[in-house]
Amino acid sequence: MRMNNVFSQLNHLQENLDQEKAYQYKQAISILDNIDKKIQEQYNQKCQKFEILTDKEREETDQKIYKRLSHQVDLLTNEIQFQQQNQTAAEGFFKQQLNEDIPNFIDEINFETKQRQDMEQKIYNQYADQIKELQDTFVQEQKIRDQREEDVVQMLNSIYQNVNQGIQKAKQDRINSENMLVELIENVIAKVRKELVEANSL
Repeated sequence: MRMNNVFSQLNHLQENLDQEKAYQYKQAISILDNIDKKIQEQYNQKCQKFEILTDKEREETDQKIYKRLSHQVDLLTNEIQFQQQNQTAAEGFFKQQLNEDIPNFIDEINFETKQRQDMEQKIYNQYADQIKELQDTFVQEQKIRDQREEDVVQMLNSIYQNVNQGIQKAKQDRINSENMLVELIENVIAKVRKELVEANSL
């Protein structure tokens, strides 16, 4: 009777141990799922935030990071499935994953993100410098063009004034010539009349 009780207790302990190991396994899977979701969320946020890169460069960079993250998650998943077959090492494996591998993995993600931020900032600065240079060139050319237009306007005004003065002078000279001619004719007529009067008086 006592042996039956002992066996019953041992079986009960074994069941509890199996349940605990199964619970730990589910917890680890849940943690990995949460990490995978956070990685995906962080990946999506970074993709939305960094819109400076060209489509080709962004796609290549995103694919590189996403493949690397997916590979790491696949390795963790495969390792968990393998460790499930060896329950005695499961607890140590999960502790190592939680305390070492996963933090290192997160640090690696942060490092990749920092490198990408630096690269995009560099590209943004290059584009900003080029745009500023183009703006400065446009402003300078606009000033030169405005100055040229002003010079042309002044030259046209000067030509107009000279031509107008020439026309006015020619007009005045013509009037003076006509007046002189009229006066000369009047003098001739007056002289002829005088001579006729004198001739008739004789």
